[in-house]
Amino acid sequence: MKVDVIIPTYKPEKEFAELIHRLQQQTYAIHKIIIINTETGIFPEKLETEPYPIEVIHIKPKDFDHGGTRNMGASISKADIVLYITQEIGRASCRERV
Repeated sequence: MKVDVIIPTYKPEKEFAELIHRLQQQTYAIHKIIIINTETGIFPEKLETEPYPIEVIHIKPKDFDHGGTRNMGASISKADIVLYITQEIGRASCRERV
């Protein structure tokens, strides 16, 4: 079974890259990480060039909607299972497996 992770972001901080790194180390391989970033001029561009399957979609702040943004991620996913997380999960539990 394929698993995709969908993460809506807004001004992701440096800890966000660590969260992505931890997701890539999961024992059950993640098929794709789908990041839906609300454009603010702040985004770690390095993540868009990772060799790992990451898809980044930038949206305008006026287009962000908690449910609608998550539905957008689900419509992009082709996985059997979709896991939604927030960017803040990395702050509190980055040392633990997500």
